[in-house]
Amino acid sequence: MNIVLTGNSAIENLSKMSLPTVQLIKFTRENINSITRNCCSSVKDNVCIFVPRVSELLTCMLRDLKLDEAVNTLNYCLIELIEFYREHHKDCSITIANFQHLTEVGLEESLAKSLIEPIDQENMTIALFSEYFLATDEETKLVVEKFQACTKHSEFITTPPKKVLQLLVNQKFQSEQKINEMKKIINENQTQKDLLEIEARNYKSDLIRIEAESNSIQRVQIELKQKCQALQDKIEQLEKDLIASTIDKRILVEENNNFKLQVKEKEKLINSITEKYQICSALSKNKQKELDNYASLLSDKEKLVVDSNITIERLEKELSNSKDEIKSLVENLLDTQEMLEEGMIEKIDTYNSCETLSKELDNLKEKFKLSNNYQNWLVAALRNANRRLWAGNLVFRREVKKQSKDLAANNYFDVSLYTVNYPDVAKSKIDPIVHYLLFGAYECRNPSTEFNTLNYIQSYSDVANAGINPLLHFMYFGKLENRKANPFQKLLPPPSNCVK
Repeated sequence: MNIVLTGNSAIENLSKMSLPTVQLIKFTRENINSITRNCCSSVKDNVCIFVPRVSELLTCMLRDLKLDEAVNTLNYCLIELIEFYREHHKDCSITIANFQHLTEVGLEESLAKSLIEPIDQENMTIALFSEYFLATDEETKLVVEKFQACTKHSEFITTPPKKVLQLLVNQKFQSEQKINEMKKIINENQTQKDLLEIEARNYKSDLIRIEAESNSIQRVQIELKQKCQALQDKIEQLEKDLIASTIDKRILVEENNNFKLQVKEKEKLINSITEKYQICSALSKNKQKELDNYASLLSDKEKLVVDSNITIERLEKELSNSKDEIKSLVENLLDTQEMLEEGMIEKIDTYNSCETLSKELDNLKEKFKLSNNYQNWLVAALRNANRRLWAGNLVFRREVKKQSKDLAANNYFDVSLYTVNYPDVAKSKIDPIVHYLLFGAYECRNPSTEFNTLNYIQSYSDVANAGINPLLHFMYFGKLENRKANPFQKLLPPPSNCVK
């Protein structure tokens, strides 16, 4: 299937012709959607899409649409074609729509010439403006480069801005030459004065039209300046949000450390309660053994009482002694019972306190999980914000590159160790120093064995409050202020029996 996209206004009449091998479609949102979503939802045969130069499409759109609408339509249609090509790149190809390619697929020469609309003198200014806009607008230029990567032709590349300006200067110079020639003809040929006056009026009308077109170009430039100002405001707002998120992250880190200390204290308390419970259990077992012994002794005494009834007269003294012994045994038995009851009460209280502490521990774990999720969300938001600034803000990118050059000359950043400790950095193919400046510092990654990012922020609150990259602060200010690269690091003293 061959699909020819064109911005020519005559496509409505041409599309009514019966063309078995070629399908003619005008370059609009609706038609592109019908190609990418409805008509070609199940690609069975090879599809070849013929597209004119991007500047020609934008020139045709500016005849009927405003600049914003035309640029949005162009970007939307190109992105749809890019996504369609990436999904069906095995069965789909995108080719430049020139005279040679159109005639090769079976179109007549007259029809191919009518589809490739030449730029006349009236539309020359719009065409030159289209070339200049495509070469200077970063967003549209990026979309065109992605679209060109889907093709094998370089004709989609727009004309550089210097060449466009040179064409405008040449056009102005040619018009000035024509005016000078007309003045010479008026001076030399007085007999043709009436005809020359008519031609002069025509040239005046052309000048008025050119002025009107220049006014339209000025209005477009004003709109572009307004857009640039809006983008600058957004960038400033993103920087403010980044500073606020850094402060919130510091607060969360402090809360997380306090929470860990509380958890350790609770664990110590639980261990002590468990030890007490084990001691109480051992005591209760010993008391139970003593109670069994007392019970056996009581049964023996009862047997003695039965035997003593037979020889009551002979064993009266022994009976009185045995009664005293029985009384003492009963008292001991009561004391033992009270001790067991007290041990059971302590055991129940210990069990209840263990359950309460277990519930508190579960609540603390849940709070820690929530704070950890919020901290992960903040780190992800910082990564996305830096990624957008790196991709869309040239000033931010230059500043990061300058900082990376300064760090490259610093012994506190070990590139090889950084890539070994963090394999995801090596897989991402990003410069390790740039990765640390954009993401690594916010993820508390260490650039070397001598510098610890988290310890530096926790030790110096002024650095955390300022929101400065810790390694940059140490390199620019910390060394001069005699600050430590790893404040929590402690050096062990040398052994006393060191061999010299």
